[in-house]
Amino acid sequence: MDFISITFSYHLMIWLLIASVIGIYSYEARFLDLGGLIAAMIVGTVIFISGGIRWIAPLALFFLLSSVLTRLATSRQKEQKAEHSPRTAKQVFANGGVAALAALGQLFYPGTGMQLLFLGSLAAATSDTWSTEIGSFSKSKPRMITTFEVVEQGASGGITLTGIAGGTAGAVLLGLSGILIFTGDSLSYYYSLGIYIVIFAGLSGNIIDSLAGALLQSRLVCAVCGTITENDLHCDEPTNHASGIKFVDNEVVNSVCALSGGVIAYVVGQI
Repeated sequence: MDFISITFSYHLMIWLLIASVIGIYSYEARFLDLGGLIAAMIVGTVIFISGGIRWIAPLALFFLLSSVLTRLATSRQKEQKAEHSPRTAKQVFANGGVAALAALGQLFYPGTGMQLLFLGSLAAATSDTWSTEIGSFSKSKPRMITTFEVVEQGASGGITLTGIAGGTAGAVLLGLSGILIFTGDSLSYYYSLGIYIVIFAGLSGNIIDSLAGALLQSRLVCAVCGTITENDLHCDEPTNHASGIKFVDNEVVNSVCALSGGVIAYVVGQI
C-alpha cells in the first residue's frame, strides 16, 4: 500500500471509531432508533469517504444541535408522551440523503457546485428543523403560510415569528460551518459570496417545505374524535385520509426541503 492509501485507511478507522461512539451515545440518548443509527452511519461514512473529515462538521452540527432542540421542544409540550420519539432511518435519509449524494458527486465533479449543493441541502434541513422546534416555544399559535389562518401547534404549513427567527438562525449557523469545507481560492469565494448563497438556499428550502406541507402533505382524520393528524393511529384506532396526497408524508416533505435547498444553492452558484 502506498502512503496515501495507508493515510486514508488510518483516517477511515478513526472516523468509524468516532462515529461509533457518537452513534451509540445517540442511540442510548434516544436521538436515534436502531434503523436511524444504521442510516446515520451510512450517510456519515459516505460523506467522510467522499469529502473527508471537514465535510462531517456541517452534518454533525445539524444532527446534534437539531436533536437537542427536538428533545427540549418535546419536554415543553403539555401532551408529551412518556418517552421521546427517536429519529428513524426514513427521517435520517430524508434530511441527509441529498447531502450524501452531493458528497459523492464531488468525487466525479469536484468544485464549488457540489459543495454548495451539499451545504444548501443541510442549510434547508437545519432551517426547517429549527423553525419547527424553536417555533414550538412561541406563545402565539402558528398561522398557515398560505392563508394566514390560525392553526394548531405542529400543523404542517404553520409558521410563527419565533419559528422564522429559529429557522434563520439555523441557516446562518450552517452557512458559517461551510467555511470548513472550502480551501485556497475557493475559501475567499465562500467568504465573499458562497456563504450568502447557502443561507439564502436554506431559507428558501424552509419556505418550500412549509408550502409543501400546507398544499401537498397528507392529512388524516381520527374516526373516533375527529382530530386532524399526520399519524396512522389516533385514539388507538386507524385514521382515515382527509386531504393532501396520500403518499406525501412528513419525510417526503423533508426530502423536498433538502433537495430544493441544495438545488437552489447549486443553481444560484452557477449564475
